[in-house]
Amino acid sequence: MVSAIGPEVEPLELRTAEGVLAQGPPGRLVASMTAGEPTYVVAVASGGPHPRTTHRSGAYAHTSPVYVDVAGGHVAREADVRWCLAWLDRLEVLLRRYGTFETPAQLDDHLELYERARAVYRTRLP
Repeated sequence: MVSAIGPEVEPLELRTAEGVLAQGPPGRLVASMTAGEPTYVVAVASGGPHPRTTHRSGAYAHTSPVYVDVAGGHVAREADVRWCLAWLDRLEVLLRRYGTFETPAQLDDHLELYERARAVYRTRLP
């Protein structure tokens, strides 16, 4: 179950690693699922532009994931982990191309953080 308040919220969604589990109007959304493999569940509230939103494109809120482990298996799926690693690579390219830093050490700090993140993701690969 997920609920949201506010006139800027239009659709509510519950999503899993496989995609949208349920979608409905603002207010309250209830769904059930049977998990045959590890996954996660997140709730997403979105809507168009509204005076209370801070972004021109509209309202958007996303919960932290609830991880669903099944039969001792964890949610980290190889395809998802590889996507995250590729995203870090793309982020590094953007950082190097467009980042503005007062010193080279600031760039190095960012790159070191990305490498630490990569190390975590690599431990989740088979």
